[in-house]
Amino acid sequence: MPDPSPKSPWRMRKVLKIAALALLSLYVLYQAAHLGWTYSGSNEWRLTSDEDGIRLWSRKTPGTALLKVKGEMRIAARLSTLMAMLEDEGAPATSDMSKVAVLERKDTPQLTLLYHDYVEIFPPPLGAREFILQTHHSQDPVTRKIEVSVLAAPNRLPPRTDVVRIEHLHNIWALTPLPNGEVEVQLFADVDLGGNVPDFLQNMIMPQIVKVMFTSLRKKSTWERFVHAHVLYIKELGET
Repeated sequence: MPDPSPKSPWRMRKVLKIAALALLSLYVLYQAAHLGWTYSGSNEWRLTSDEDGIRLWSRKTPGTALLKVKGEMRIAARLSTLMAMLEDEGAPATSDMSKVAVLERKDTPQLTLLYHDYVEIFPPPLGAREFILQTHHSQDPVTRKIEVSVLAAPNRLPPRTDVVRIEHLHNIWALTPLPNGEVEVQLFADVDLGGNVPDFLQNMIMPQIVKVMFTSLRKKSTWERFVHAHVLYIKELGET
């Protein structure tokens, strides 16, 4: 019986060549699919969820791989209560978030500017993310509507290697007081979670993060330290 061993190296090279070609084909297909996805989209909001009084939309903009997410709900709360929650400078450390460190704050009747820093622990595969944020808000003197703009400010502190720092974040909160005492809350979220998380996974995660944020606002709106909170220069509907 002939010894097959001399043919073994040739067979191994053939197997490796086929495997390499298969991997290359998969890579080309992935890049083509990713490119097609990136440049697709209608740039229009699409309703994706309407549960428990929280409505979620997503928007795909041609030229970007990540979806933008919009959330909306109504809540029976004061404007100052909501603003105290959104700018919670006294937030203590928890099992999944560090204590919020205020880096700078400036208050004027026209505009409030705030820089703060914290680390939040997300479930795998995200892990720890550092948020250095610039937040500023203004209020319409007639309607009392408040707009809060939140931007990533990654260069505000020296770099660190032990955690992924968020480089791109531009969220806009809109708080519109209604005559019945409720406030319509809207969030427009444009976030890149960074690290090695694939785009498709971020697009699955972000709507859930927005829903958790809204659920958290509802829960905290009954906490004693927020119910009677007073935020400088913020006025309620009908207040002069």
